Amino acid sequence: MGDVGNDLADFRQLINTNMKNNRLDKFKTDNVQMLQSAFKEMYKGLKNASHTDKILLDLRGKGKGNLSPQTLRDCIGQIRKNDLLAPGFICSDVNHGYWLSYDSKEIKTYFDKQLDRMGSQFENVARLHRRLGSGKSTPPKSQSTLF
Repeated sequence: MGDVGNDLADFRQLINTNMKNNRLDKFKTDNVQMLQSAFKEMYKGLKNASHTDKILLDLRGKGKGNLSPQTLRDCIGQIRKNDLLAPGFICSDVNHGYWLSYDSKEIKTYFDKQLDRMGSQFENVARLHRRLGSGKSTPPKSQSTLF
């Protein structure tokens, strides 16, 4: 294993770079860092998955802030978008809630389900899209980097 001090410094540098690039305010930066630690400590693996309300309750119980459900989702989105827990990833589903997975098969399954979900969402509005003759046939710019 590498030197823990160097690994921590590299980790902090990665977070600082990502936060600066995304122009997150200090509040969100602190919460993203706190949630990264919380997921590593409390929600690692599907067996430790939790829903939003339970995560917020756990965090309050540990004196780690008073986040709103929206802030929690925003911060999880930032962690996912910037791949801050690589090689792990925060997975989620309606049955289990959120969990941090390091299992490549589990992460791939999550990814495939997300792709299926996006396909279903498009199918739900495909006829409407044709009827409206919308000139938009590609995803919005913010989603175009998926592939």
